Amino acid sequence: MLWKKRLGLTQPPLKQIVNRLKNKSEWVENNGAHYNIYKPEFKLVEEYDDDEYDRRSGEFYVYSQTNFKFMYKNLKIMCNETVLDDFQLVILDSGRFKTPIPQWGYVGRDQWGINHKYSYKYYLKDSIAYALQEFFFDDEDMEEVYAKRNLDEVVLYFENEEEKVSFESYVERNLTTLETDITDAEQVHFTVDTGDKRETKVNIHRLTVGLALNMVLQDFKKL
Repeated sequence: MLWKKRLGLTQPPLKQIVNRLKNKSEWVENNGAHYNIYKPEFKLVEEYDDDEYDRRSGEFYVYSQTNFKFMYKNLKIMCNETVLDDFQLVILDSGRFKTPIPQWGYVGRDQWGINHKYSYKYYLKDSIAYALQEFFFDDEDMEEVYAKRNLDEVVLYFENEEEKVSFESYVERNLTTLETDITDAEQVHFTVDTGDKRETKVNIHRLTVGLALNMVLQDFKKL
């Protein structure tokens, strides 16, 4: 039992799977699924969702890429035939980079103090979604590295929920700084064509906000 505990074998299956994702050599891919060679009952199964995610419009970060072509898939983390957790994946830059979709975050308030003024996307580095992103990412594939770099410019990364909450409080206290950075970020001309003028404008604005928030985040991390 002591050895099992030391090796993490007494942990719940989901936690064991996430821990094993750190060692990519333990996993093999076959017919759209990844299996662990030491624990073949542990698997990651990808499925297309033809009913919804192939038809939905892309979220703003899709347009940070060189190629705007994208698709969505479902991912199930399974032990034997039991689904332990599931995620939505987005495949960016015409298939070059695959990652769980990031979460929404919100900062600032409108002039009435009711609605959020700015929205953004983020990952928590202590989350399963981030562990999956790291697992799928091939840092030796330069096209994939470039695609991820484009995503990272407009999506934020926090160490944990506590850092995210602290950052949002910092932004609330320094909205003038954020708005200055948004003005600076507007000098970067994102090429977006959704076929809908309003949707295009919204996506360009969100890309700009993501770029500006990353500038603010760099300052925040220096405190």
